[in-house]
Amino acid sequence: MKRRLSPSHFQAAPHGDNRRGTHGWQQTSSAGIRRVIGSGILLLLLAAHLTAQAQTQFEWRDASGNVRSLADLEEILREHRQWIESIESDKKAGTHANLSGAILTEAKLDHANLSGAILTEAKLDHADLSGAILTVANLSGAILLVANLTDAYLGNANLSSAFLAEARVGGTVFEPKSLPELTLSGISQAQNLELLTYYGNPAALVQLRKQFQDGGLREQERKIAYALKRREAELSWARGTSRRLPGDKGPRAILWSSDSVLANFASFTLNKVFFDWTCQYGMSPGRPLILGVVLWFLCSFLYFACIHTHGEAGLYRVYGQSIGDDPSAQRRVERISPLSTKYSPGPRLLFQFFRRECLLLRTSMFFSLMSAFNIGFRDINFGRWLRLLTRQEFDIKAVGWARVIAGWQSLISVYLIALWVMTYFGRPFD
Repeated sequence: MKRRLSPSHFQAAPHGDNRRGTHGWQQTSSAGIRRVIGSGILLLLLAAHLTAQAQTQFEWRDASGNVRSLADLEEILREHRQWIESIESDKKAGTHANLSGAILTEAKLDHANLSGAILTEAKLDHADLSGAILTVANLSGAILLVANLTDAYLGNANLSSAFLAEARVGGTVFEPKSLPELTLSGISQAQNLELLTYYGNPAALVQLRKQFQDGGLREQERKIAYALKRREAELSWARGTSRRLPGDKGPRAILWSSDSVLANFASFTLNKVFFDWTCQYGMSPGRPLILGVVLWFLCSFLYFACIHTHGEAGLYRVYGQSIGDDPSAQRRVERISPLSTKYSPGPRLLFQFFRRECLLLRTSMFFSLMSAFNIGFRDINFGRWLRLLTRQEFDIKAVGWARVIAGWQSLISVYLIALWVMTYFGRPFD
């Protein structure tokens, strides 16, 4: 038997019940958010614990193939530090670290003092050696694939037959006594070669650049040239600020010396502004052309603004014979300005205004291009050749501050073009 529903079943709940329902929903939502946040925190703590546990459970193999723990490696490093201190204090202590042939993949050796350690034919691929001191270390035949050597010190280290493909060498002090024999297939593929540096002896970097040059590795050669020149600029800045460098003796003159403070500041400025910012000492041979194009657009907008100003300064179109051909020839001079372009008011006013501004911008860009290529030698004149591209015979000249801009643009453009030619086809920084 079916049950009948009375009208009371369809009546809305009281206002207080709605309020209690909304409040209950808010409590449920807040509890859910707290559970999500708590779960996220637990996951982060679990991940940190697993990472710490993985580092604690780090295992490696010695030359005999025996599995060793992280504690064994730390003990060897501690004994090695005592051995280094004993050499300095003439007291016998500690043990010389011998990790020859050890498999130390992904080992954490950052900022470790491995001076004089024997690491011949050790496998250090993906190892962290950032900031490590490897003075007089024997790395002959060591595999340093994708190893992190950032800011490491390789003074008088033996790198013969070492494999450094994809190793990060940014900031590495590169002063080894022997270079890797597999240069073309090993260290040539290292990352951040341009950030290698030296303290006082650039011989290793010079030799490395020569090997790249003989092997036809032009990109790597340019990177090493940049590293050498950048370090020279840093040394000039250090001497200019009177900072003491290894080998410095006595006070330095301020003006009247080839090694004076003023000379060092001038050398730093010359290298930084004219060679580093422009082409990175030949490492970026295409940058001068990019700067030239940027300069062309910048000056074009300056000439465009000059056209819209009042006064004598601006651009002038000269009809007739080219300037300098025949002084007695009749010429008609017309100032290029928005008023020189006629238009009639009406529905097409906006279109005519836009067309007029485009014509003025095109004229500004054309004059800027003429100023950039204002290069001539005897019968060779690129600016005059550009004027032959127009249908009418006329010339454009600048007056006032527009002339000053055109002069500076011509000088800078000539320098950028010459620098591009030298860096792209030659080796001006060798």
